[in-house]
Amino acid sequence: MATFTVKNNAPGARGVGSVLIEAGATSEVELTDEEANLLGDFEGVEVIEGNEDDGSLSSMKVDDLKALAEEEGIDIGDATRKADIVSAIELAREEAGQQ
Repeated sequence: MATFTVKNNAPGARGVGSVLIEAGATSEVELTDEEANLLGDFEGVEVIEGNEDDGSLSSMKVDDLKALAEEEGIDIGDATRKADIVSAIELAREEAGQQ
């Protein structure tokens, strides 16, 4: 588990992990990497950053992930959500035998 900063951009309160985040609010939440990646599937909820820098992709900010993808020549297409960008990088690395 790691601490992630999560923002609720939805019009109503959202439950994330064991925390209820009010609309427009940001909160620190303890999540596994898998849970943090799955949050990208919930409309309006965004993982801003992982606060525990363990070198994993899920601990990186979206802008840093985009920069990493560009450095590695990875096409992320029109991905804007963190989970989608992480998946694109992981898939490209697996295909290149880097993982």
